[in-house]
Amino acid sequence: MLEKWFDSHSGEPRRVAHIGIGLNPALHRPIGWTLVDEHIMGGMFISMGENRYMGGQNESSLNVDYFIRSPTFLAGGNCIVRGGNINI
Repeated sequence: MLEKWFDSHSGEPRRVAHIGIGLNPALHRPIGWTLVDEHIMGGMFISMGENRYMGGQNESSLNVDYFIRSPTFLAGGNCIVRGGNINI
């Protein structure tokens, strides 16, 4: 089903458009609206598809964000977030 969904979009829908780490300490739990949920302190989101509106180069008819609660995120060999706790 995922492949069929990606195939229904133009451009490069399978590319990661951008990622983000939530830094808002006033947000404590998801409400089911990704636009808000992605800012929960220690949460993370991954966006697939279009990213030109952020200065990227990926053109796609798909632009979707997925929220991840309590992630572990490594970058350049450094643990940035572990289990939803920011390590910077």
